[in-house]
Amino acid sequence: MKAYQALAFAILMAGPMAGPALGQSGQPTDMITGLGTVRGPAGFEAASKTLTAAGTGMGTLLPEVVAVNDNLYVYLIQQTLIERGLRSDAPTGLLTADTIAQINSLCAQGGIQAVCSAGPLSPAAATAIGKLLEGGAAMTTAAAAPAAEPAAKTKTEVTATPESLSVAALLGGPEADLDGDGTPDRLMRSGDWLYLAKPDGKTVDVGSVAGLSVVGLGDVDGDGLADVVLRRDDSDWLFAISLKSGPVDLGQASDSKPLAIGSFEGNGAAQVLLQRASGWLYALGTGKSISLGDYNGLKLVAVEDHDNDGIDDLLLETASGWRAYRLSTAPETLTPA
Repeated sequence: MKAYQALAFAILMAGPMAGPALGQSGQPTDMITGLGTVRGPAGFEAASKTLTAAGTGMGTLLPEVVAVNDNLYVYLIQQTLIERGLRSDAPTGLLTADTIAQINSLCAQGGIQAVCSAGPLSPAAATAIGKLLEGGAAMTTAAAAPAAEPAAKTKTEVTATPESLSVAALLGGPEADLDGDGTPDRLMRSGDWLYLAKPDGKTVDVGSVAGLSVVGLGDVDGDGLADVVLRRDDSDWLFAISLKSGPVDLGQASDSKPLAIGSFEGNGAAQVLLQRASGWLYALGTGKSISLGDYNGLKLVAVEDHDNDGIDDLLLETASGWRAYRLSTAPETLTPA
């Protein structure tokens, strides 16, 4: 994952170990407090050894660690995944799509899928995983079963857990190429982690979307590749993540509901189509806010370039079912569909 994505989502933390030495006081509470400044695989490894020497059980340890250092928490779980044969790569502390799938496998084998579905970084999942790793009873039962049975359960759980957020599901349009390899990508979400599922089965990490809602996909920066448009839940601020050039601010969408993404400015870039509580439609992009008019009481059916002028038009529907286009070439008149 690129540096700008780490900054944009504040999830990937790298660098040397920092902060006070761990374990000097010999008290678990003091150690947990110091864990918040630990960074990088070397720091995570040193912290892991200190915690192991302290003898704190995983049932107590994981819920406390996840509250102060997400990446150390992931590192500790990755170590356990390796021990249980669910992971072959060295621990990194990064919550990638592969790590999420491996944690889902662990949860499936332990029979705690329902709790883990809240997301691997949730306090409930941390508590359940910690108790599972500390007790081991559920794991022992799963390990004693025939090899084919847990494998089948794992495959079903991993497939069912991520939420598909393809362009087709969001906007009714085709899938899009987000990373520039010429093939369409499917946007997937598992808990608070967003990633691309490639046609060949590989994944590309986008990052954490904790506290964010996915609005849709569109080329808002005009570089020829679709971007992921997001909305902050606490401020209604809209921005996009381009896998090529990084985050792009679009502005605040207060008192407005995102409806779709289209090209309304005629410059090749996409904008977010929004509707105010009054019914007024406008588009928000990197250039400016584009007013489209008052369509209170009308339902948006589709966004498409119906008159082939390079600017998207709106297909609207009345309560009686009558449909008409708001064409960019004739914006003051509704043209029957």
